[in-house]
Amino acid sequence: MIRSTGRGLWPLLLFLSFLILPLEGARASSLEQARGLVRSDKTSDGKAWLKLMHFRPTLFGAESDIDGEKFFLSPRGKTSPEAELQATLTAFFDPQAMASKEEDSALCRFPARQRFLRERFPQITWPGRECGLLQRYRQAVSGPSVSLVFSSFYLNNPSSAFGHTFLRVNKVPAQSDGRRYELLDYGFNYAADPDTDNAFVYGVKGLFGGFKGTFTSVPYYYKVREYNNHESRDLWQYELSLTPAQVSMLVDHLWELGSSYADYWYMTENCSFHILTALEAAAPDLEIVAKLKKFVLPADTVHAVVETPGLVKTVTYRPSLRTQLFARFDALSATEQNAVLKIVNDRDLAPLNEIAALERQSAVLDAAVDLIDYRFPYEIQLPEEKITQFKNRVLSRRGDNPTISTPLDIPLPVEEEPHRGHGSRRWGLGGRKVREGRESLLFSYRFALHDFYDPKPGFPDSAQITMFEGNFSWTEKIRRLELEQLTLFEVISRSPWRRLTPDYSWSMKVAGEREPWDEKPATTVMNLQLGGGWTLANASDSLSLFGGLKGGLKNDLQGRFDHFRVTAGPALGVRARISPRFVTGAEGWWRRERRREDKDFREISATVQWQFARDWGLRASAKDAFGAQSGELMLFGYY
Repeated sequence: MIRSTGRGLWPLLLFLSFLILPLEGARASSLEQARGLVRSDKTSDGKAWLKLMHFRPTLFGAESDIDGEKFFLSPRGKTSPEAELQATLTAFFDPQAMASKEEDSALCRFPARQRFLRERFPQITWPGRECGLLQRYRQAVSGPSVSLVFSSFYLNNPSSAFGHTFLRVNKVPAQSDGRRYELLDYGFNYAADPDTDNAFVYGVKGLFGGFKGTFTSVPYYYKVREYNNHESRDLWQYELSLTPAQVSMLVDHLWELGSSYADYWYMTENCSFHILTALEAAAPDLEIVAKLKKFVLPADTVHAVVETPGLVKTVTYRPSLRTQLFARFDALSATEQNAVLKIVNDRDLAPLNEIAALERQSAVLDAAVDLIDYRFPYEIQLPEEKITQFKNRVLSRRGDNPTISTPLDIPLPVEEEPHRGHGSRRWGLGGRKVREGRESLLFSYRFALHDFYDPKPGFPDSAQITMFEGNFSWTEKIRRLELEQLTLFEVISRSPWRRLTPDYSWSMKVAGEREPWDEKPATTVMNLQLGGGWTLANASDSLSLFGGLKGGLKNDLQGRFDHFRVTAGPALGVRARISPRFVTGAEGWWRRERRREDKDFREISATVQWQFARDWGLRASAKDAFGAQSGELMLFGYY
């Protein structure tokens, strides 16, 4: 019986071999043809493949910026474009790619590579298979165009103090009414995946590549809720002139990146850098990354994109919840404004009864809802919170009012457009004259980003963000360059106090400085400063007055504990911005320093700056510090 059954199987096996062997032969033939074409075409050396694999030249060849092993099919793929290309061809023609699970198949994992090779070598019969997960992803996120989105500066989060950029794929208008609903678009983001809540550890690991950076895709309304609402950051949207085919390539490439990661470096390989490399992978003729400096800030990438001829089609603005709240509140009368504040502060709808007209009641309720959302962005997401229950009462009362809300008309704040701002770096050259007659040449360099006397366009007027600023002097007598000050970082927030948003002002500074002590020659001290207070401003914020306290801890770097000294005292400041490019102001700090004995000091300065071009400014200042009076004149160049 067994022998008889065996004889009966031979015809079937022979028949199957006639079917399978030609297929295997065809695959082998196509694979060899593909290998021959990519070698003769030198595909692995071409910029399209190099950008698709995120390769950059090194001293010893090339290396990919992607660090996750799942992104590579060859063990040498991270450092060898040719090895990765050959491994990709082998994987595409591997019979297992057709039979394996979708998440294990190279044909489903790397659709952008497949698209690239199909378009470059159409004469080859490329294999294909159904990829259900990939198709559902494409249907959910695909669209005809893409925008670069810049989320404005947010000082309360170290990772966002310099702004943030991400991509948005713009979907087609709805079939039902032909309108576009941008909240249904998809946002693509690259960010650090932190494993700590400690701000110091976060900063150290972020600076030195201690976090994995991951690529994620989320509905755009999540990004709006995070940035626009929770953090009250304006969003600037730059629609790019990529073709639909390039947008599809970008979507496929982001699918490839989603399962991998790249080590996150806060100052170099950050959100802005990797977003641009993804763009260039989809449109390799773009040359944006090459224009960037070694250290990359989000504002730099916006400049690079806008300055690429023909790349930006339109610029649109999505105001933050705070901006919308002020627009609603300022349109109310004094009585209506008081009603809004009482409703939210007392959590009582009774003040609404003082307003007779239904349309005015609706305006008050709309402003009250915005104020609740602004003050309690996280609490209102929890149903059990009392403020959430009160908000539901306000919404219910608003639903009973038949009046249709008047759409907000917030004009585009042209002077705040990020691409209009000065360069993120600044160098300075000038001179100082001390009252006793000593003169010095002054040199300065600031890595980033903006201070209160820099020009306003493109930057928050109520914030100063400084990182790695060095100031040096040279005198005829000493004949050497001396360090005056090295600021590691300084952040100052002076959001004006208002009834609607009773913000407080705060500051933090870490720096090394030269200063006199006990009438001895100047010494270098390490200075940690903290401050707090309030800022009052007029309606346009052109005139502001600050008052508060500032204190610090100093050490003269001689390695002795008894050389630490505590300093504290009142601080005042006034600033008048005459125009976006002309500003003047004065600062004063009266303090007592405690060491072996108490000593009182004062620092007073007056400053005026004129910005005669976007990246050129002239600053004059007079100072009285430690009893020495001096005047300075500096020419600043921004780049």
